[in-house]
Amino acid sequence: MRKLVTGFLLLVSCFCIAQTDSTANDTCKIIVPNAISPNSEPPVDKLIIYYNCTFSDFEFTIYNRWGNKIYETNSLNNDNSVNWKYQLVEEGTYFWVLKCIIQEKEYKGTGYVTLVK
Repeated sequence: MRKLVTGFLLLVSCFCIAQTDSTANDTCKIIVPNAISPNSEPPVDKLIIYYNCTFSDFEFTIYNRWGNKIYETNSLNNDNSVNWKYQLVEEGTYFWVLKCIIQEKEYKGTGYVTLVK
């Protein structure tokens, strides 16, 4: 998915899991944007995780470029955003890991998010 947002191209990392073998409509999609800009307008002003399925045991972790864990959560806010304190870190690219259980199977997705201040 591509979208031009306030001067930069927003791409998203998506991992998709077929919930059943029946149709493509059963595909579970969990989407994490690859860029956020806190000084911008919604939806790119915070890190929002989009999804179309039910999952449990959610774990989302962000690492800096040296591999140090800088954020971890087991829950999402009501608007599906995470409480990453991006005001406390430098502009740059960060690595994320998302783990969850969908229909009793554990899944892991990874990607990068660029913070543009």
